[in-house]
Amino acid sequence: MCRWFLGAAYLYMGVVKALHPVEFLKLIRQYDLLHNATALDCVAAWLPWFEIACGVFLLAGVTVRGAALVSLTMLIPFTTAVLHRALAIKSLLAISFCAVKFDCGCGTGEEFICRKLVENVLLIAMSAWLLAKPVRTYAV
Repeated sequence: MCRWFLGAAYLYMGVVKALHPVEFLKLIRQYDLLHNATALDCVAAWLPWFEIACGVFLLAGVTVRGAALVSLTMLIPFTTAVLHRALAIKSLLAISFCAVKFDCGCGTGEEFICRKLVENVLLIAMSAWLLAKPVRTYAV
């Protein structure tokens, strides 16, 4: 069940980003992490397809541990970047942390930061659980 939920989440978020690449590029540009235009374009072009592949693999039960590892590799830095950006917005606007609301580029639109961080922590926990659980011979 955990595998299906995580797979569906990745598939949905990846498709939303792949269908709107220009909007996704604008959102990730706001993080100001990459200063090279080519690198930024590559991230915007390839990241949605990594998420879609990860989602498909999880839903199909193929290379579940590999997909869970890729999931963790994406989620931990993204969550850190979202937290850092939220703290910057909090300081800039002088508002409480949970009142910070912005589109993080995750494919779900504008969200309050506390809700988004809880969501990401749950996705990280599910990915870690899938990575650590015993291997089944037939996962499909």
